[in-house]
Amino acid sequence: GLNDVPDPFWADWAYANIHCAITSDILHQLIQGVGKHVVQWLSDLAPRRELDARFRRLPIAQGLRHFSDGISKLANVSGAEHRAIFAQLLGCVHGIVPDNAVRAARALFDFLYIAQYECHSDKTLTELSNALTEFHELKGVFEVHGIRADFKLPKLHMMQHYVECIRLFGAPDNYNTEATERLHIDLAKQAFRATNKRNFVRQMCRWLERREAVFWFATYLAWTR
Repeated sequence: GLNDVPDPFWADWAYANIHCAITSDILHQLIQGVGKHVVQWLSDLAPRRELDARFRRLPIAQGLRHFSDGISKLANVSGAEHRAIFAQLLGCVHGIVPDNAVRAARALFDFLYIAQYECHSDKTLTELSNALTEFHELKGVFEVHGIRADFKLPKLHMMQHYVECIRLFGAPDNYNTEATERLHIDLAKQAFRATNKRNFVRQMCRWLERREAVFWFATYLAWTR
């Protein structure tokens, strides 16, 4: 949630603009953020059993996860799984949810995919802005059908700053947290599994130190050969 900070550390920094220092984050703001919300909104609009049946009937495609049990019972969905859902969702909900809901979701997914371009121009940034404008023009369909009471979502608000952020810092893949998210597995989950689950922080640190020592020794042995 949002918490009040009465005395922020940057308040007395000369020429500091903390708002410019907050960069966009595709993984948590779009894929696991607003994109996740749209999946839930469409799922709430669609007949649940029919939506799952449509996902099950989709043909298997190379490199794309097939949801053999549908998506309604999924829990702790990863970023990769959300990407797979985004790629298949619009075709599955067509005809069973209002047309404007499909158009709104398409506009948001357009924003999501354009934001992930490795290189941007004035043309792509205009397309990015237009996609967000189209979503805002159509999002009322979710209020009309009782899915949302309002759209006071910080992650949705952040989307209006993407164009400015890209102009300042370049393509978002340069500062997306998805690259470092992999370290949650290497530096946290695996280390925790190696403990006895009691007073685990010290054990995790020791395990990581030993693992690093083994890595550097193996690197040295490889170099000597």
